[in-house]
Amino acid sequence: MNKVQFQGYCIDFDASQYDTQGLPPGIKLSHTFVSSPNYDFNCFGQGKQFVSTAKMLPSAAGSALEEWAIAIYGPNHDEYSPAADVLVRQNGVCHNAANRVLAIAGADVSDATGNALVMLMYGKYGFGVKDYIQKIKDAADKVNADAKEIVITPDDVNTVLNRVLGDASLELPTLERDLLRTHFAEQVNQQNFTADELASLQKIYSDFEVQREQVFTTQAVNPDTASLQGRYAGAMKPVLLGCLQQMLQALGETKYLSMFEANPSTAVEFLLGV
Repeated sequence: MNKVQFQGYCIDFDASQYDTQGLPPGIKLSHTFVSSPNYDFNCFGQGKQFVSTAKMLPSAAGSALEEWAIAIYGPNHDEYSPAADVLVRQNGVCHNAANRVLAIAGADVSDATGNALVMLMYGKYGFGVKDYIQKIKDAADKVNADAKEIVITPDDVNTVLNRVLGDASLELPTLERDLLRTHFAEQVNQQNFTADELASLQKIYSDFEVQREQVFTTQAVNPDTASLQGRYAGAMKPVLLGCLQQMLQALGETKYLSMFEANPSTAVEFLLGV
């Protein structure tokens, strides 16, 4: 087996189809997907058939074993099926599914429009990072079993795991919270914020983290997983909206938009679908 080239793309769309009242028109959001020579990682939406009109993302180029990526991602999907175990607007969105595929290639969709919003709500790889870590390992075992030889070595797997985890430990009970905080901080640090603005964002985000975990824990108690997405989204709407409105107030319109690229109500619609 040989490595092939992976390339991620985004398709920008005008957020005016959502509620953009209160901030300038023309705000953009995006759908992301990944293409490889023999597969279409469409991430709940349009895929490689739209490469000619999509925006190629420099951050999303890398090489890896296609078979490994396919085993992580699973069959091609429609909007309501899991992609790399991401369920859209439940434990992540298209950006997270794309990042789960690209992790083995040392790439990500950080250049995509709307990336900061995704980092705020879902982090880089979405919720359920421990399950995703296990999926990376299981997918490697499947590729080796199918090939009847070791084509993905333990060192290969550990390289990807270190890429996903960074400085965090898989054994930490706070792993997911630590990763989400790290990923959001990466976005914040790319901006030209003052010390006071950074302090305000840190406080707002910390409060948001606590509320988000409370909402998810409360909703997950209900055994009806089929309705979890709707219940979680509905309960999260005022929490996320309040967080973004506070950030808008703390930063002012210009700096807020330079980071998030969408007003609070538009962002909630994009991330939660409500």
